Amino acid sequence: MDKTPLRVSITRDASQARSLLDPLRRSILAALQEPGSSSSVAATMGLPRQRLNYHVRALEAEGLLRHVEDRKKGNCLERVVRTEAQSHVIDPGILGSGWFVRRRGPQRSFSFGADELVAASCRTLNQLGSLLEADPQEISRIPSLSLETHIRFRSRDAEVAFATALRELLDSLIEQHHDEDATEGRTFRITIGGHLDPEG
Repeated sequence: MDKTPLRVSITRDASQARSLLDPLRRSILAALQEPGSSSSVAATMGLPRQRLNYHVRALEAEGLLRHVEDRKKGNCLERVVRTEAQSHVIDPGILGSGWFVRRRGPQRSFSFGADELVAASCRTLNQLGSLLEADPQEISRIPSLSLETHIRFRSRDAEVAFATALRELLDSLIEQHHDEDATEGRTFRITIGGHLDPEG
């Protein structure tokens, strides 16, 4: 039975990342959200089947497409494939700079710098990628939480007041719930951030 594609995959492979950055291969992956073949995609995109077949084979070899079935078409068998994931995120760690991993461990930080927010977001993707490396199918089973919302502040002073109050609340919650010596406890990494909404 064909498995349902992952909702999202965190890509940690440089070859996969190159394919995801290639416009043609991205279009092929988009066209194969549902099972299809090189012929069906070629017809949809108006490109030669041989050209599409080369890229489809490469995407399958890289693990971005998976074989679903062989479908009889006339005297031939048509190889049917589909995407492994509905969407992909590239782990910043594959770029090799590692600048975002400087902060490790339980240290708390508070910053208004966008560079720190970028670094924190990169650390989140990198560490989730590490958790998923053994079995990408486990993404829905990783203990996690997320919150996303919008707020329109009355003034810049209100922005600072909100951030300060949020930090104080987080410090209070950590004091209540953190136990360094809990032998059966699990450690979570909490990242809270906000940025100017370009559409707001």
